[in-house]
Amino acid sequence: MGYVIVLIAGLLFGGCAGIANVIRDSHSVESIEAALRSSIPAHIQQRARQFDDQVMSTGRIGDQQVRIATDARYERASRIATQLLNAIRADPSKWVIRVLDPSPPNENAFVVGGTSIYVYTTLLDKISSDDELAFILAHEISHSWLKHSVRRDEDFL
Repeated sequence: MGYVIVLIAGLLFGGCAGIANVIRDSHSVESIEAALRSSIPAHIQQRARQFDDQVMSTGRIGDQQVRIATDARYERASRIATQLLNAIRADPSKWVIRVLDPSPPNENAFVVGGTSIYVYTTLLDKISSDDELAFILAHEISHSWLKHSVRRDEDFL
């Protein structure tokens, strides 16, 4: 399948809405390239681990209850994420894929800056192809790889 092309599109554009953001983005191509070459800062990784620990211990994200899903949807998301991470020469063993069954239902996927990817079962249930899922996962991986949480923190300084 075209996962490498999907990953490149996700990294470049971050989804359809991301195209407009690239045009308006004040960050240079050089800073984006530097972000891709650098590792995720330790404080961002720590904050992401704390978030994951909280999700795992409380079964909640904010006011939403979540249950960890380990069924075929998890296997599918994990398989595709592993292929994407291998394509960009990232070590899949350093990334965590969490498939969450939310209550109330919520169609979303997200990262919090580290190397954990969260996907809701309600989104997975609507995706009709592995290519669609690959694009969503590539979009989420790109948020971490491009250090969007660092850039967001810097924008608030």
